[in-house]
Amino acid sequence: PSYGWCAGISGGYSHAVGKLRANPFGLYDMYGNVYEWCFDWLDLSAYQKLETSPVVDPRGPDSSPVPRRVHRGGDY
Repeated sequence: PSYGWCAGISGGYSHAVGKLRANPFGLYDMYGNVYEWCFDWLDLSAYQKLETSPVVDPRGPDSSPVPRRVHRGGDY
């Protein structure tokens, strides 16, 4: 709760950046607050095939049997 907005302290709303403590690297809000909606299609087996996934800027699959995009991060 000192470093990221979570269900216990957010009040169910997003918050302005920098209102909580910075992490040891001096960065604010690296976890919590809102999700990031990504270009990647959902691939439930993506982390099972890391050896074949690109390391730099991976886009993910071109389509998905589950028509959803990926959300990353955490939220309140």
